[in-house]
Amino acid sequence: MAGFLGNTTSFSLFEAPVPQRMDFADAVRALPFSDAVTPEGKRMGWVGLGNAVDTDFSFGIDHGRFVALSLRVDSRKASGAALKLQLAEAVQAELAQGKKVSGKRKKELKEAITAKLISRAEWTPALTDCLWDLENGRLLVAASPKAALPLLAQFKATFGVDAQAFAAGAELPSFFARLSREDVALNGWELSCAGSATLATSAQTEDKGAVAVQNCESSIASALNEGLTIQKLAMTAVPADNPDASLSFALDTSMTVSGLKLPRAEKGADADTDFLLKADTCARTADLALHIAGLA
Repeated sequence: MAGFLGNTTSFSLFEAPVPQRMDFADAVRALPFSDAVTPEGKRMGWVGLGNAVDTDFSFGIDHGRFVALSLRVDSRKASGAALKLQLAEAVQAELAQGKKVSGKRKKELKEAITAKLISRAEWTPALTDCLWDLENGRLLVAASPKAALPLLAQFKATFGVDAQAFAAGAELPSFFARLSREDVALNGWELSCAGSATLATSAQTEDKGAVAVQNCESSIASALNEGLTIQKLAMTAVPADNPDASLSFALDTSMTVSGLKLPRAEKGADADTDFLLKADTCARTADLALHIAGLA
């Protein structure tokens, strides 16, 4: 998923109560990214938001209302093609020596070759941004709920907070269906369907199967009439008191926000101003998503 400094972003939502009397920056600096390899064969740790080499946190960590940083995880992977070739060569060599290559022996060879290839492979870094809204005790992670698990573990190790996912109620697909038919006023917002959705039957939901509809509200209506339910819906939200501060995003039943368009600060504004503008947009969207799901 895209991070929090680009033009668009996506994130999962977690409840993360704020501990009392904690220096957040000191806690983060105690667990920076390190070249030390973990028992799982990875290198990991915190870096500055969106910057894989910012182990000094020059961007800052504690921004008042928000704590912002990224988890960097480096991993190595064996080349599938190289593994296949070297395994075939190793099996052929043992057969040429008159040895019998059992299934167990082939597995042993594969594990040994995999370990050798991984040890010689280049490290591949991956960044996951997170934004901790201290005012509301919410953690926004720029990853799917499953992909966010390593960051949540590091977050707990750093701050002692066991962030928990918000569980949307069963009524969310019903709200999506209503919004696909008519505009809805909610908590000071005017919501309207943007015409794109992901739908599924009960069986498809369990099997992770789904039907995507792009920019066609009539197709959504037809799918609903055929018994499908909306699992994800793109929408536009306009605040009644400030029409210029509209939001455009999609929300799904796992409480994941995607495709959120982020504003840009005025030309000449510094990086902090631009970040705070984007962070506030993410926080407002998270708050609205929780109201839509009946969780706020």
